[in-house]
Amino acid sequence: MATIKIVFYIIMVLWYMYYIYLFINLYLNNSKPYDCDKVIDVKNVVIPLEDLSLIIYKKIKPEVLTATIVKLINNRKIKLEKNNDDFTLICNCHDSDLSKIELNIMELLFAVIGKDDKVTIRQINNFCTNNSGSSSFLMNYEIWKKLALVSSNKNKIFEPKLDYNKVKLVQSIGIILFILNIILKLYSFIGFFIIIPSILITIYFYNISKLTKEYSDYYYSFLNFRGEIRENPELLKNNIFFEYSIILKSYDAVSNIDKKEFAKRLDRAINKCYTNSVLYGNRSLFRR
Repeated sequence: MATIKIVFYIIMVLWYMYYIYLFINLYLNNSKPYDCDKVIDVKNVVIPLEDLSLIIYKKIKPEVLTATIVKLINNRKIKLEKNNDDFTLICNCHDSDLSKIELNIMELLFAVIGKDDKVTIRQINNFCTNNSGSSSFLMNYEIWKKLALVSSNKNKIFEPKLDYNKVKLVQSIGIILFILNIILKLYSFIGFFIIIPSILITIYFYNISKLTKEYSDYYYSFLNFRGEIRENPELLKNNIFFEYSIILKSYDAVSNIDKKEFAKRLDRAINKCYTNSVLYGNRSLFRR
């Protein structure tokens, strides 16, 4: 029994040593960003809004939905009216004029939240205050998010992940050692603890990503552009730059008061809906 215990501990030590080595390799190969080689003048390129969110945050954020609604207004597919202390969005196009993503957004705004082809910021803001509204918003939001990911250049933006088989091997061996620790009645603390890093390394692998060299330069360039916006708010008179600024969270530099107020209130309403839908919508969907 003493020999078995010694062999078990040797294997455990070797496992932990390889685990540390693999964890470092995962960071270097799949997460550590490239250095910036050149700053691109992003004013001369057009980047899809979903791509910009992936470049900056490595995921599709609710700000993309806000920016896309602003884009629909800029493209006159939605009319915007200010009524006293609220803003009203009015549908101004036919289905044939819309992409799948735009159609999904229009349905969310004017069929799910609003009615009669109209919706106000106040209605959006109050929509997810109950489980029913939260689940409806979450379902439509997730459909929109999947459509946005499909239309994005995700496969070009991120490097292919390496060492997947090594991660699964380390996880499998860790679970086996955890089970053997119980079967052999060794009851070692590190034998019990091993299950935690075995699971964590898999979670870490699925949640890391690395921009390609080309898009790393875009990342640094858009961070630089965010600074330009703050130094020169006149740039936000350009509709595309204003849409970028919503995702970059720098739209507060815009000089037009109504434009700033609308963007801020819409962004807050969308983020509130998203947060509430995640908190309450899942429970409501589960009950169904």
